[in-house]
Amino acid sequence: MSPAKAMKQGYETWTVSGITRRLERGQKLIIKGWCKPGQSVSDHTPAVCLVVMRLPAGELLSPACSGNPRRALENYRQRWTIETLFANLKTKGFNMEDTHMTDQDKLSTLLSVLALAAALSVKTGAAMAWLQPIPVKKHRRKA
Repeated sequence: MSPAKAMKQGYETWTVSGITRRLERGQKLIIKGWCKPGQSVSDHTPAVCLVVMRLPAGELLSPACSGNPRRALENYRQRWTIETLFANLKTKGFNMEDTHMTDQDKLSTLLSVLALAAALSVKTGAAMAWLQPIPVKKHRRKA
């Protein structure tokens, strides 16, 4: 079904990049009303609230939520922190999956110890970056 046929009478189809064309870095925008994202919108597509933020690097972050849009970015930040923690624990350095543990008590203890180790690693990295900042290269990215 083409987007023109999926669009209901009296409604317009907009792109996120079109709506946020003038959004400056660090600014956020809560799109008023309910949106139905996607190219072919049907009656079964859930309506969501959209919040868009232009990140410092210039990219757009656009979480969709069914709850309070004013809390969407904070909720996404918390979720992303948890996702990053689990990614680091599973494969990026701590290799928790390599243990092949199945005992829930032992796994719970291991998870607690690894979460503490990850937190200490982050704190140590932040302290080191404060003592000796990471140099910025000519292309404006950190070395």
